[in-house]
Amino acid sequence: MPGGRERKPPFTPGRDSTPSQRLAVGLLSAELLALQLVFMRWYAVASWHHHAYLVVSAALLGLGASGSLLALFRRPLSSWFPGSASAAAALFALGAPAGLLLADALPVEAQYIAYDIRQVGLLLLSHLCVMIPFLFGGAALGLSLIGFSDTGRVYGASLLGSGAGAALGALLLNLLPPGPAVLLLAGLGMANAPLYGARAPGGRTGRFGAVLLSLCVLPGALGVFLGAAGVHWSPRIDPYKELAVLRRWAAQGDATFLATRHSARARLDLVRSPRLHRTLFAGLGAVQMPPPQDALLVDGHYAGPVLRIRTPDEASILDDTPQSLAYRLVRRPRVLLLGEAGGANVWLARRFGATEITIVQPDRNILEMIRALGPGDGGAALEGNDLEVVVMEPRRFLETSRRRFDIIQVSAAEGMAAGESGLLALRTTPLLTREALARCRRLLSPRGVLSITRGLQAPPRDNPKLLLTAADAWRAEGADPARRLLQAHNYLAAVTLAFRGPPADSLRPRIEAALEQLGLKLDTAPWSLHKAGALNGGDLLSMGTDALGPLARGLLSTARDSLVAGYLYDLRPARDGRPYAYHSFRWRSLPD
Repeated sequence: MPGGRERKPPFTPGRDSTPSQRLAVGLLSAELLALQLVFMRWYAVASWHHHAYLVVSAALLGLGASGSLLALFRRPLSSWFPGSASAAAALFALGAPAGLLLADALPVEAQYIAYDIRQVGLLLLSHLCVMIPFLFGGAALGLSLIGFSDTGRVYGASLLGSGAGAALGALLLNLLPPGPAVLLLAGLGMANAPLYGARAPGGRTGRFGAVLLSLCVLPGALGVFLGAAGVHWSPRIDPYKELAVLRRWAAQGDATFLATRHSARARLDLVRSPRLHRTLFAGLGAVQMPPPQDALLVDGHYAGPVLRIRTPDEASILDDTPQSLAYRLVRRPRVLLLGEAGGANVWLARRFGATEITIVQPDRNILEMIRALGPGDGGAALEGNDLEVVVMEPRRFLETSRRRFDIIQVSAAEGMAAGESGLLALRTTPLLTREALARCRRLLSPRGVLSITRGLQAPPRDNPKLLLTAADAWRAEGADPARRLLQAHNYLAAVTLAFRGPPADSLRPRIEAALEQLGLKLDTAPWSLHKAGALNGGDLLSMGTDALGPLARGLLSTARDSLVAGYLYDLRPARDGRPYAYHSFRWRSLPD
């Protein structure tokens, strides 16, 4: 080139890919998608659910960074193609367990991220460790698209592999815990690397390919063997999760792990200890001791008690819970329990003479674990001619069922509110939206009632939001919510009842008697005078949980919009486009 250096010609793709090379591309794409799902399951157990979601961003970051890597080093990497793609695929396989080991070794404690800058750095470093296999996997795919001339067929193989990878990940997680699943995928990835048919520079084959084959096949076979054998490799559990606490109990001889199951949906643990005596929201008037029980854990979180009893008579303490209010108002009800886990609410329904009980639970493994205990050791909750068990997502059941029930109890909502549950606050659910509650109303009989119980917060947040969402659902069905909604609370929880029709005047004395017996303070009722008076946001905040009554009555009055707009927390009703969130954060809630 006159007056300057001669420019080297740009790299041009070589020959078309062979079937084995397209198979390598498809397998690598499948392994990348499957590994992402396995990593998410690992972190759902080890940490908190939003940490698991960070795997998605780490994967995208790794794939994006691989494009930058190829842009910077395209010429040397392309000159070694397809050997460079084989090497990148092998590094993907090595990086999967190595990156996870490095990330798991870092002492990340997510609950302190807002207070400790060191934790922010550790979280970012953990994020980068998780990114490692996706960086090399993306580089191998990028090199394949650059190096082969039949880009369309290579891209098609990648798309097919990606689609199969989602199914592969779910299949592996239903067969193996996350740790062995990572080893299995790493082994498959290592064995897959030589399929590229590695060549030395200039297209010469021979020693380079033989060396790569020998280096990949043995560790690949070892990884597949260890993974398929289910070798023990489990994550370091966050010390504040219930699973970690009960492991410490077990180490000192105070608890026994009866069973553990893994699936693509959740890790389940059933733990027995004489120290377990939980009865959710039982009032101060309870004089009975809780019966012997096991703890059901879902992804390391407490999901509910499994009462080790044979008959409803042994569960008398359930009579003193706010959940029993609805059962005191409807005789011999047909009951629907949405998301029931441990079976305690089955015993509650039986104690009040329920004629039919339908449980809707999406995880079959939970039901099988409880049944496996036997009728004398907790399994009796899921036995009996009065019980029907439906394995289905509760929201789907609401959309498809045409049956009628006298009591619909949203068991899945029962728990301490997000302010008490800490890092669970970022969850959302489609079961507590305006549309879902409207479907509940359509499944209620003329005397039916919807019951939702939720732990208290100060200042109130979850309970007013649930009340307002139910009000919107009833209004959307053409019903006046002020004449159909009731809310009452004790010192732990508030129960919200939504009647299909206005309760008869004869029911009022029974409601008042039940409230007195349960020690519940009435917040609002169909006969209440719904007005906000001169209350403002500051008044309500200073009242703590005593604000539940004025706030509930105000939200059912014409002052609703001004209360919602001026309140420190987000009380807007949940809808399908904005699912119910277990937090009510607003920026204005932060101190100046």
